[in-house]
Amino acid sequence: MKKFLRDILIYMVIVQCLFALIIILQPLMVQGLRYDLSRHKLIINSLSDRARQPDMIVFGNSLSMLGVNTKQISEKLPGHPLIYNLSSVDQGIVEGAYFISELPQHTKAVIHCLDFSTFALKSLDLQEEKAISMIMNGYSIDSTTKAVLGEINPFFNKAKLVVSFEARNTVRSSVHNVLRKYLDNERFANNFHDRYFPHVYMEERHPNYPNISQFAEEPELIVEDTVVALASRINSFLNKKGIRYHIVLMPLNQDIFKMEDRLCNEYLEKVRTRLQGIDILDLSRKLSQEYFYDAIHPNKKGAAVISAMIAEHLLRY
Repeated sequence: MKKFLRDILIYMVIVQCLFALIIILQPLMVQGLRYDLSRHKLIINSLSDRARQPDMIVFGNSLSMLGVNTKQISEKLPGHPLIYNLSSVDQGIVEGAYFISELPQHTKAVIHCLDFSTFALKSLDLQEEKAISMIMNGYSIDSTTKAVLGEINPFFNKAKLVVSFEARNTVRSSVHNVLRKYLDNERFANNFHDRYFPHVYMEERHPNYPNISQFAEEPELIVEDTVVALASRINSFLNKKGIRYHIVLMPLNQDIFKMEDRLCNEYLEKVRTRLQGIDILDLSRKLSQEYFYDAIHPNKKGAAVISAMIAEHLLRY
């Protein structure tokens, strides 16, 4: 009986040690995987690289990942400044705000590419999987960021081991991305982690255009106080550091989202009125359907047009 109990105890200790080891190694595993949020590692490393500091930084979601070519913009600007595209999948104004206190000293402008309906957001919550991915890739929050955001995701206050345990779902996301290359009828380039123009689609058009099943809802155009206040706090923080803040409202595919000009103009006027002093470039209705890969994402031709318009706008500053 004593031998049996001893064996059980040894077994339990071994299992617990293995479990602890896996949790401890989880950050390294996450950083080595390619998944939807793995650009967090690129963002964090780019912002912490003091040897090579960008003059300008683009933040945004997959619309700016696929739609903004920072090398093209740089070529059009005096002195050809170094511009990084640090957009990532589903990175909205809230997630972008988590990174602004990390900006290098050399940076003089932030170009925040946002969905046209960003200021209608009712929640400023950062999803758990994003917070976990950021922490696993080396992000730590500071008091300045907390002040800008007002409220933060609770995972940033949890122990690292707890976050590591919750990161186990990242493996599933990585497996999905690997299989997608072989099972989908799309072709992808291998530049997802590029810091200038991470446009991964090799074709100009999705095989099943517009591929709209998951993007069927037209955006609400109601200006919410919470989002306006966040944009104002971001602008105030950047101004104190001598950094210009540009907001770019990204193009809508009018072949899919047939927005009324009157409603769009009223919404935009409210946003401009509430955010006086912040430069806002509205590109929402600047692209025709031929410049879109699918229902929402620009193709490479569309990206060239968007980048040219952003460059022309920046020449005024």
